[in-house]
Amino acid sequence: MNISLLIIAIFLVLALYLGIKARKGKDMDMEQFAVGGRGFGTFFIFLLIAGEIYTTFTFLGGSGWAYSKGAAAYYVPAYIFLAYVLSYWLVPKIWRYSKRHSIISQPEFLHLNIKAGRWG
Repeated sequence: MNISLLIIAIFLVLALYLGIKARKGKDMDMEQFAVGGRGFGTFFIFLLIAGEIYTTFTFLGGSGWAYSKGAAAYYVPAYIFLAYVLSYWLVPKIWRYSKRHSIISQPEFLHLNIKAGRWG
């Protein structure tokens, strides 16, 4: 047996064991499944967002767009900058409102606000 296959198997068994052990004692309802029971910390959420922005779009989509369109690709850093600046003020308010009303999805957030007469 190849040593690399052995290492892969060890990590596979370890990941499976940790996954099963982490499941013990958790109530799995829709809020826990959709938004992690609202228990993720700020640093973890930042890492998730950074992983989304700086790997997928920047290295795959952004570079291809810059190659094909040229200067129009300056949209990419401007978009990322505006997303961070606006999110700094808007997301905490949306988070508190959603937690108070037990909202777990964007369509549910929009439906509640349209029904209340805030938009539309």
